[in-house]
Amino acid sequence: MTEHTINRALNYVAQGNIADFKDCVSEILTAKALETIDVKRVEIATSYMTTQPVTEEVELVEKDEVAGWIAFYNQKKLEIKIGVDAKDLSSAKEFAVKHFKVPKSKRGLLAIQVAYKD
Repeated sequence: MTEHTINRALNYVAQGNIADFKDCVSEILTAKALETIDVKRVEIATSYMTTQPVTEEVELVEKDEVAGWIAFYNQKKLEIKIGVDAKDLSSAKEFAVKHFKVPKSKRGLLAIQVAYKD
């Protein structure tokens, strides 16, 4: 395609048609720029595929070590005991919502973190 466009540009010069020559050269430069962009995209995608995945060692926590949860809302803190106030994270969140009287529009501001035995 570029070869054909170059031949067209040369014909326009030979005919003295400067406006069409400029348009043709603009097409050639645009095509080259797009080819360069495509090559760069492929290089970037390939670099992401060839990088080694990050592996981290994670220490497993025994179920006996978890004491419950700590809920934070509006600069207040609430300790939720496992088995007494709540049995799982979902019920702990419900307990904290009721305790703090959190409206539905503010539930995103409620934070709950796991508490471990000392």
